[in-house]
Amino acid sequence: MTHQKFFLHIGMHKSASSFLQRKVFTDENKFFSNYKLIVKKKERAAISKIVTDYSKKKISLKKAKVNIKKITKNYSKVIISHENLLGYHFSGFKDLSENYNSMEKLFDKPKYLILFRDQPDFLYSLWLHRVRKGIKISFSEFVTNKNFKNLRVKKTKNFVTNYKIYDFNKLFKPYLKILNKRAFFFNIKNIKNGKDFNNIINLFINEKKFKFPKKKLKEKVNFSRKYELIYFYLFKNARFINKLILLSIIFINKYILIFLKFDKMRYKHDHFSKISFFYFDMINFFLKRGLIGKNFLNEIDLMKKKIQKYYINSNRTFYKQINRR
Repeated sequence: MTHQKFFLHIGMHKSASSFLQRKVFTDENKFFSNYKLIVKKKERAAISKIVTDYSKKKISLKKAKVNIKKITKNYSKVIISHENLLGYHFSGFKDLSENYNSMEKLFDKPKYLILFRDQPDFLYSLWLHRVRKGIKISFSEFVTNKNFKNLRVKKTKNFVTNYKIYDFNKLFKPYLKILNKRAFFFNIKNIKNGKDFNNIINLFINEKKFKFPKKKLKEKVNFSRKYELIYFYLFKNARFINKLILLSIIFINKYILIFLKFDKMRYKHDHFSKISFFYFDMINFFLKRGLIGKNFLNEIDLMKKKIQKYYINSNRTFYKQINRR
């Protein structure tokens, strides 16, 4: 039986996971021709289910490893990229230690890659993603909810969180114990620095020659989050007029300008199109210059500063640890 080495990119959410899965760990990258890459949704979900089922003792260790083998085949080196493996923030990370202990056994003490971003920016991005899903509450309401485990919340689009549960020293505690041996951290604010990015990937997969083109590091996988921000601003401040405009845009795009084909880029709402982006860009022009929405943007900035202040000391401790390389 082939002995396998596992390399797990486990999160966090909203921290360049899509970029890694669609641009870096791909079959198109010849560097990984002898690796089994688990990056597609179906396979990632299957791996996640195995980890969960084993954690909850629904299957034995032997059965779990057999199921993993079915997915990973006979490849000696396997990269799994799935941000859910770290733990789920919308359940208050209740499965954090269980996931770690399970992965240690299932993958025979693998290597871990954790990409992250500072809490204010992470939570802001998470909120905008929920806006895309349909949530209708402000950034402040979203990150200060006491029901952060989302008990009795029927619709996933309404999941909320609390900024006080994101202490990196607690979330990453087991991984910090194996820091720079089997666990590697990378702040995505440095992702455009080709040297730093290539260095962390080489450390992660125990290679020396991996090199990702600097030009490709600047490529965007998803559309700018500014459109969710503008959509929410208009929903709160010009709901009925905005709805009428967006319905008109949907009608024009579907029935009048049908020759303008547009890839929705995984956006849920029908109103995201070339025409609506032009409309949103006009609103963004006024928003950026402070001609409208001053209080709206100020509320977001104040909440970000509050989160930053809350973590200033704990983050100092965390960065001190991970920078000892």
